[in-house]
Amino acid sequence: MQIKLLIPLTFFLLLYNVAISQNEKSINRSVFPNTIEFDNQTLTLSGIGIRNKLWSDLYTQALYVSIPSNNAEVIINSDSKMSMLIHITSALITSKKFSKTVNNSIKKTVGDEKWLTFKSELDLLEKAINNDQIVKDDVFNLIYNDEDNSIWIIKNGIVRGKIPSLEFKKAFFGIWLGPNPADENLKKDLLGLK
Repeated sequence: MQIKLLIPLTFFLLLYNVAISQNEKSINRSVFPNTIEFDNQTLTLSGIGIRNKLWSDLYTQALYVSIPSNNAEVIINSDSKMSMLIHITSALITSKKFSKTVNNSIKKTVGDEKWLTFKSELDLLEKAINNDQIVKDDVFNLIYNDEDNSIWIIKNGIVRGKIPSLEFKKAFFGIWLGPNPADENLKKDLLGLK
């Protein structure tokens, strides 16, 4: 009798695990749901990847969009809700290093001249990131909200700041999706091209 009960239970657990895995993707011990909700809108997972440098995995990252596309330029220029979800996987990342890297990456994305026009936005970003120390397993949800045309900096579920400007959003998402991305392989992963 116990064997008869064990078979249906095992079958149920297998089905449950398949259902769970269909609702999320995992990479490098980070789990990302297939959809996230923001401001009563569903954002769909475009792709996930790992940012590494000098043989160290720094963070895992996922791109969520409200209008699916695997065209980087379309996503960058879109005035629709989207999110970069970043899970810090290395103790090497500090608040200071992270904000400096983002700052330098935006400069690389837009060039020196245009970078200077984003001074106030970069100051707001640095303040939001440096609000407290970044530690391993922190999760950043960097959401562009088309309702107020701003990037919401959410760390571990708490809003740390908002940075207004569609133009800054284009530069910001260009860090990972632009013509000169921080990591070409990560760009392809985020766009679901690999």
